[in-house]
Amino acid sequence: MRRHLSVKAVLAGIAIAGGAAIAAVGPASPALGFFSPPLLLEIHVDSPATLVAKGAGADVLVQIECAGARTAQVDVSLTERVGSAIASGSGSTQVGCTNQNQTVLVHVTAFSNKAFKRGTAIADGFVFACTPNFSVRGSEQDHRTIDLR
Repeated sequence: MRRHLSVKAVLAGIAIAGGAAIAAVGPASPALGFFSPPLLLEIHVDSPATLVAKGAGADVLVQIECAGARTAQVDVSLTERVGSAIASGSGSTQVGCTNQNQTVLVHVTAFSNKAFKRGTAIADGFVFACTPNFSVRGSEQDHRTIDLR
C-alpha cells in the first residue's frame, strides 16, 4: 500500500515538473483577446411577428447590437404547434455592424409541409460575427416565446 502511494507521488511530481518545463520553454505570447478589438454582440427577438402569405412565412423584427465587426449574420427560426402538427421555418440576413442598437427584419419561411397560424411560437434568434482580421469570432442567442399575428 505504501509503495503504491509513493509511485503516485513520483508520477505527480514528474507531471508538475514537465508542465513547468514546457511553460518555461514555450513562447510567451499574450492572450489573443487582449490585443484584438472587442467584439460585442447582443440580440433580442421582438414580439409579435407578422404572418405573411397566408402563413407561408413570418416577418420577425430583431433588435441587435454589433460592435467590433464589419458585418453580422442574423438567423431566426420559429416553431409553432398547429393543431396536432408542428410548423417550423427559418430565415437569415446579413447586416452591417453600426456599433449601435439596430432593428433588423428577418423573413422566416415555413418549411413545405405546414404553414404558420395565429398563435404563439418558439423563436430562436442568433447573431454571428467576427473581427475584421478574423482573430475573434462570437455569437449570441435569444430564445423566447413570441406571438404570431
